[in-house]
Amino acid sequence: MASELSREDILQQLCQLRDGEAKTWNLQRAPSTIPGAGDGVLLKGSCDSHTVLAVYPGVTFQQDDLPVMHQLVLNGNSYVLARRDGVIIDGRPHGLSLQLFETAFRRDLARTHRANAYPGLTVEDVLSREQALGNMVNHPPAGAAPNVVVVPLDLWEGEAGELSESEILDCSVSFQPPTAGAPCKQTAVLVSRTALCDEELLLDYKLRP
Repeated sequence: MASELSREDILQQLCQLRDGEAKTWNLQRAPSTIPGAGDGVLLKGSCDSHTVLAVYPGVTFQQDDLPVMHQLVLNGNSYVLARRDGVIIDGRPHGLSLQLFETAFRRDLARTHRANAYPGLTVEDVLSREQALGNMVNHPPAGAAPNVVVVPLDLWEGEAGELSESEILDCSVSFQPPTAGAPCKQTAVLVSRTALCDEELLLDYKLRP
């Protein structure tokens, strides 16, 4: 299972995705195969087990931020992913959640001196990238087993060739600017549980990563 995947393996696979290395699959947002579920994420092609497929995008909240989060974005929000360590990711792609994401994204671009490198880039562009579709994965219907799991990932500045500042992780931002010595990114990645071929991704949201 994904628990066998080391942090180094995850970083290596993310770097390969960042660098555009050839792969035998791609992800597409498309109508779900589950009746009444709206859109989902379909894997076209095939991948091995323990393959890092996507990032769960959104705004990351720490435990100290929870009162603000409850007030602003928690009510009726079905896109919230809670990690076991108390970190919560709001992946809702619209409304106030999207406004908070854009504010934090622009702040991070300025903080890392990358704003001039992305003229005209919109948050919609960022969140529509293939590896930013993690929040669109559906919960399995009755009788179906999940085929991906979520694995938490923390990154520090300068790690893995500035991976934290790459396009693949632009979809993950923190509500508060990172403090000195703390991770600059606290996110989660979706990893295949088994080998997959031309199927919809399914994630058990009841299990905390």
